[in-house]
Amino acid sequence: MRRRISILAAIALGTLVTSGPLPGVAQEAARTYRVGILSGLTREAPVWVAFRDELSRLGFVEGKGLIVDQRAYGDKPEQATALASALAQSEDEVIVASGGPAIVAVQAATRTIPILGTSDDMVASGLVPSLAHPGANLTGISILATELDG
Repeated sequence: MRRRISILAAIALGTLVTSGPLPGVAQEAARTYRVGILSGLTREAPVWVAFRDELSRLGFVEGKGLIVDQRAYGDKPEQATALASALAQSEDEVIVASGGPAIVAVQAATRTIPILGTSDDMVASGLVPSLAHPGANLTGISILATELDG
């Protein structure tokens, strides 16, 4: 689990850094990065605490150059669409979507903001055409271990 969080944080960090201005153009003073998160889990869930801890370890500390805009739909996945639309309207540079309902909602809400998704099997669930070429603005981690869900 810790390794997955590290990989997820590294991908989010890479997406944030590469979405910035080109080097040599002008140096920005105190850049603030914005990450949106859509999940069924609340901010206090261990996976999100570990995610923020890992970003902090990499130098991205919430409140000091990092803003995390997290929305949780709990046990009401039908709310994911409205929450995804709100995230797409914000100034987030990347949206982390955890689980099928979140990914589907964010994909419908934006075609321009990079989406970092985590799901059991993105190909089998139809979220991406293939792992090698996910297409559009979605990338992420396909767990491929649905038998471990229980």
